[in-house]
Parts: sequence; C-alpha cells; structure tokens
Amino acid sequence: AALAATNEIEVGVTAVSVTNAVGTPPISPARDLETGLEVFFNEKIETNPSGRAQLLFRDGTSLTVGSSSEMTIDEYVFDPDTDTGELVINISKGIFRLVGGKISKNTPVVFNTKTATVAVRGGIAMLNVNPLGAVQADFIYGQGMTVTSVIGATGKSVSRKTSQAGRFIAVEPKQAPTQAKKRDPATLAAMTNTLERAVNEPLPAPNESTP
Repeated sequence: AALAATNEIEVGVTAVSVTNAVGTPPISPARDLETGLEVFFNEKIETNPSGRAQLLFRDGTSLTVGSSSEMTIDEYVFDPDTDTGELVINISKGIFRLVGGKISKNTPVVFNTKTATVAVRGGIAMLNVNPLGAVQADFIYGQGMTVTSVIGATGKSVSRKTSQAGRFIAVEPKQAPTQAKKRDPATLAAMTNTLERAVNEPLPAPNESTP
C-alpha cells in the first residue's frame, strides 16, 4: 500500500477497441488511451458517449468499458507463481463486461458501486450502472456471482447469488437486490452490441428488464 501511494504501478495494458477514452494515473497527467498503453493501479478510466476501451490485466482478465462510463482500479495484486491475487474495481457509472482471468478462478473479482457490491467468480459478467446508482448485473458464464447491498439507513446488508448462466440481479439505491431473474436473450444481445458497436453508430434505446 505504501508503494502504491508513491509510485505508479502497471497492472495491465489497453487492448483493442480503444477510442475516445481517457486515463488519469495517480501521479501522471491524464492522457488519451491508445492500444498498447500501460494501465496503472488506482487509474481512473473515462469514456465519452462514443467511447470504448478494453483493458487486459496481467493475469489475463479482460474488462471492456462501454460508452459514457467511469471507473477506477482500486486494487490489483497478482502472483504469477501461484496464479492468485485480487482485483477490485470502483464503478461510478456505465456499462462493463468482465471476462475473468487467473485471479477469478480462486478469488472473486469485485466491483464496488455506491449502491451495491458485485463479486464474480471464474467467469463472464456484465454490469450496467446508471448515474443515479441503479445496478443491473448479468451473469453470463462461470462459477457464480454475488450481489450485496445495504438497505436504507438500517445498516443491514442483503446478498443474492446465482450460478445460473443467463440470469441477472438488479439493485435500486438503498434497496435489497432482487432475486436472480432470467434475462431475455434479445436484451442481452442488445447490451453486448452496445459494447461492440462501431464508433459512429448511435446508442440503442434503453430496454426494460425482463423477468
């Protein structure tokens, strides 16, 4: 932790599909992200309405950042000798797709939002966080996903889990997570297209949740 406070520690690189994305390391000035550029611990990543970025971490974890998104790499530790470590991402808003690497096979990758914490173990997941804090977490494949939130001012935390592919869990601010629900394949395909669309294509109209 002391080292991280005084140095910029590389945790990965930007991969393909990088456009209109800005990274702000903890010490260096903000810079436009380009393919092959280093990504650092505690770096803030932002995309504009036509932006997109794909981050490739040292353990093989891939994180796609959609348009109008904002996140920070809160924690990254990886031991290549044991293939173990920790990855924690703080999300302010936006849409993201995780493809877990070596870390997630042993320890869940954690996403913190102001409304909920989403932990994904050994698999693929998508998160959609709107500016007001509402969260939708889709479990695409893998060992399991847990979503935890705190109810109002009670301080009571509630968790919901799923290990079934094609299920999602939603959370509104200060509310308990919903039970896992089946995601309509068409809705999931539209979300995926949002991350993979050409830069000059308009964003699709928002879709309602499908029970």
